[in-house]
Amino acid sequence: MKRPRRAAAPLLFALMIPLFTGAPAKAQEFGFGFGDDTGESEAAGIPASPGLSVKITGQASARLLGYTDDFSSFSEFKKTTLGDIFEGKLNFSASALNAEAVINLNFKPVFDGSASPVGIDEAYLRAYFGSFTVDAGLRKLTWGKADSFGPLDTLNPIDYTDLTAITDTLSRKIPRPMIRASYTIGSFAKIEGVFLPWFEGHRFARAGRWAPRQLTEAAGLMEQGIITGIGAAGFSPQQNQAILAHYASLSADSFYPATGGMEYAQTGIRFTTTIEASDLGFQYFFGNLFRPSITISGIDSFAQNPYGVKPEIAFNRYHQIGADYARVILGFNVRAELAANIT
Repeated sequence: MKRPRRAAAPLLFALMIPLFTGAPAKAQEFGFGFGDDTGESEAAGIPASPGLSVKITGQASARLLGYTDDFSSFSEFKKTTLGDIFEGKLNFSASALNAEAVINLNFKPVFDGSASPVGIDEAYLRAYFGSFTVDAGLRKLTWGKADSFGPLDTLNPIDYTDLTAITDTLSRKIPRPMIRASYTIGSFAKIEGVFLPWFEGHRFARAGRWAPRQLTEAAGLMEQGIITGIGAAGFSPQQNQAILAHYASLSADSFYPATGGMEYAQTGIRFTTTIEASDLGFQYFFGNLFRPSITISGIDSFAQNPYGVKPEIAFNRYHQIGADYARVILGFNVRAELAANIT
C-alpha cells in the first residue's frame, strides 16, 4: 500500500521580469509593459484616432518550487520535480475606429514534449456600434462583485490541477468560446447577454498531490466492487481473467461525457447600474454546474452483467437567479453576492 503523502508547505522562489512600455510611434503604437489585469482587456472607449493602433505587452517570470516532504527521504527526493522554471505572457491588441482584435498567449516550456509550450489565454474580436458592442472568441469574463470565485461568476471554469497559484484568479480561469453583446443605457447602466455554445467543467488532477479524494477513491471503490462481485459470482478462472483485463484497459477519460455539443450550450443575461453611491447587478444564467457528480452503477447487478460496472460522471443542468451589491461604507468596501441555483 502506498504511503499517503503528508501535507507539506511549498517552498517558492520567484523572479518577476516585467517588460516595460516603449515610446509610441506616429502611426502605430509599439512597446512592452504590463497589460490590463482585469481579464477582459476592456477598451476605455472607441479609439479616438481613425488609424490602426497596435499594442504589445508582456511579462516573464522564473521560479523554483519544492515541498518540505520531498526531503523526508532520499528515495522521495529523487522523485522531486522542480516544476516550471520559466513562464511568460505575450499580449497583442490591434484597434481601429469601430473594432478591436486581441490575442493573449501563455508560454510554459515543457522539456519532455508532453504538451505544447504555447497556449492561447484569450483570442477575440470586438465591434462597436454606438452604445451597442459585440465580441466573440475565446474569453475570460467575470460576473459579480466578489474579488474571487463568487457564486455569480458562472462563465469560466477553473483549473484546479495546480493549487500553488490559486489566489491568482485570472490565471486559474479556463478561456471558453463565447459570444457577448452589451448595450449601454445612459451613463450608469448596462445590459449584456452571453452565449456559450460548448461546455467544459472544472479541471482536476487525476492523480498526485492535488487530485481530489472523490476522484481517487472512485477507482478504488470500483475495483473493490469488481473483486467482490467476481468472488460472489462463481465465474471460471478464464472469465475472471477476462473481466479484470477488460476493466484494466479502460481509461478514466472514457467515463466523462462529451460536452462539446449544443446539448450543453449555456446562456445568460446581466444588468448592472449605479444608484447614488451603490453599484447593483442582477443576472439570470442557464447552464451546467462546473463540478461533476459521480456515481458508480452496475455493482449490484454484477453477476448478471459483469461488464456493466462503471462510474457515471455528469454535469447537472441548472438555472441561476442572482444579485450583487457594492458600496463604500465608512471607508470600507462592502460587497455582497446572492444566488439561487435550481437544478
